[in-house]
Amino acid sequence: QFIEHAFYMPRLDGAGPKDYMFISASSLSIQFNPVLSFQNTFNLAYDVPAPLNTKRLNTQLLVGLALNF
Repeated sequence: QFIEHAFYMPRLDGAGPKDYMFISASSLSIQFNPVLSFQNTFNLAYDVPAPLNTKRLNTQLLVGLALNF
């Protein structure tokens, strides 16, 4: 199973310079049996302008096993 969520969030009040954020979350799940599945998730966030002391581009990779009971 593959799931993708993407969001574009612009600042709509028009004050100041361009201000927007793009977020993407992709998830791949492989089910081995009715109880156990493997999950791999990649998250990406791009923020312009970036908040103080942070980078514009942030990524995260998550890998794990899931139990359904």
